[in-house]
Amino acid sequence: MLAIRQVYDNPPERITVPAELRHRRAEVVFIAMDEDQTMPINKKQVLASLARVISQFENSQEFLREKNLFPLKNYFLL
Repeated sequence: MLAIRQVYDNPPERITVPAELRHRRAEVVFIAMDEDQTMPINKKQVLASLARVISQFENSQEFLREKNLFPLKNYFLL
């Protein structure tokens, strides 16, 4: 996969497609990089998500034993 990243401080009305990507299937993504638009981190949601992931892995002990990761919760000391 070929990826080209260009950051514009003041984007023009039209942006030229790089020659390497012309006539190929490509994805174009526009992301505003303003500092004041950052999302706050909700620590409770992050910890709840992590707990769900750990729980899913612990419920699959055979998989964890095969990967030498059992018991998984020893790796996450919160």
